[in-house]
Amino acid sequence: MNEEKPYVVILGGTSGLGAAIAAEYERTGRAIVVLGRTAQDTFKSDAWPVKELDADNFRGLPGRVGPPPRRFGIPTDLSKEASVYQAFETLNHLSMRFRMVFPTLYWCAGVLKRAKLEAQGWRDIHEMIDVNLRNPLMLVRNLGGEPRTTGGTFHLVTVASTTGLSDSPREDEAVYAATKAAQVSFTRAVGKGNADPHFRVSLFCPGGMQTPFWMNAPNVDTSSFLDPKKVAAAIVTDVEKQTESYYERTIPRGSL
Repeated sequence: MNEEKPYVVILGGTSGLGAAIAAEYERTGRAIVVLGRTAQDTFKSDAWPVKELDADNFRGLPGRVGPPPRRFGIPTDLSKEASVYQAFETLNHLSMRFRMVFPTLYWCAGVLKRAKLEAQGWRDIHEMIDVNLRNPLMLVRNLGGEPRTTGGTFHLVTVASTTGLSDSPREDEAVYAATKAAQVSFTRAVGKGNADPHFRVSLFCPGGMQTPFWMNAPNVDTSSFLDPKKVAAAIVTDVEKQTESYYERTIPRGSL
């Protein structure tokens, strides 16, 4: 019997909280696919090079025969629109060829470049907008709008930040805060008014975490920061038991 094989897609799952969420799903035995810039290095032989895939020819990994494993990665550079589109096409081809479906998408990726606006370079501004908002939205739109690839149901899990909720963000995080606020606003817009029983939305806004993102930052006191493993476990537990069409949770520092 050729049954559909559901996978959890984790955008930004090669490091930080995204990697912790991937590890939590792996611990529970769920099949996962991670999209990230370093997926080729993180998953090594279990990374599927996009260049090997096109509409007419599916060769997969050199030396690998048959469908991909229950844990694999697709190299995806969120700063480049073409790379994100290729990642979606890869998921689409896997769905057609191996009856794999991708009903859950975690939106975890993010980048922070600190500087006051007048000192912020255009390249850094563009990167934060592209990585934190613009290109992930394209993947959300394409994957969520393709019932065959998702198996007829779709659960968007946005992992934003308490920065996106703040009424007084740091002056040197103005552009980052704007992208996170937009991420929160978008998720609420598509979630709170949702009446489609086949579509669920979750929004999580954790505070600072003890990840390389923050641990390597200069002049930042991380003593009260959250353990990403505990945050990941809390998020996955909430997502897996969610029955309502929209769910939102803030996870402040020191709360877990």
